[in-house]
Amino acid sequence: MIEKLQITVLVNNIGKNQVLRNSWGLSFFVQIPGFTILFDTGDNQKILYGNMKEIGFSPDIIDAIFISHPHWDHTNGLELFSKSGLKNIPVYIPSSAEKQISNTTNLNNIIPVSNYREIYKDVYSTGEIIGNYRGSHIPEHGLIFNTMDGLILLVGCSHPGIDKIVEVTRNVTGNDRDIYLVAGGFHLSAFEFKKIKRIVEKLIDMKVERIAPSHCTGTYAIKIFKKYWSERFIELYLGDNFDYKSNK
Repeated sequence: MIEKLQITVLVNNIGKNQVLRNSWGLSFFVQIPGFTILFDTGDNQKILYGNMKEIGFSPDIIDAIFISHPHWDHTNGLELFSKSGLKNIPVYIPSSAEKQISNTTNLNNIIPVSNYREIYKDVYSTGEIIGNYRGSHIPEHGLIFNTMDGLILLVGCSHPGIDKIVEVTRNVTGNDRDIYLVAGGFHLSAFEFKKIKRIVEKLIDMKVERIAPSHCTGTYAIKIFKKYWSERFIELYLGDNFDYKSNK
């Protein structure tokens, strides 16, 4: 199990930072011993690269890219990796998005994911989950890190429903692991209090210990999550870091 992990927010429309550029989209830079993975790439390769450079990261140290779903605000930064020296980085995508993403990039190592699978030791995809966006099906998958204290789950926009993605995560991992942290976009900006509260209650019932909503979650919904999770609410906005280290 993972004993140490760091998440750095490279792209987010939530949060302000003196040196990083804010834009609509999401990208997490995740480092564990021996492995670095980029979760989503934001909406613009120049912003992704500029923010990466300001923080002191280089695309050359990325071992894999994980694309949660095929929307522009999560995939446009893939253009950064179209240069010859970076084209062979493995890019894990939902299988139903293979044609769409392959048609918009010339990367050489696109890996479609249908089912729960290991990407690296103790790092997994939930497998493809179908959601809805503006009346159309949209495939999405979440990224799971199996840590000493429970599962860390990263999500892009949660079009299938954040509660459904957490439920799938618990099922595919055996349902006996605590959810240590859920972070990313929850897509609740158009929801009213009663519906948000029902989702909150489901996540509490599923024993989500810490939560870090941003991106498309909506400021109103973020306030509600902050109220319910209190000191266990994590701010993972533009330029923020989350450092996990097991005490076990």
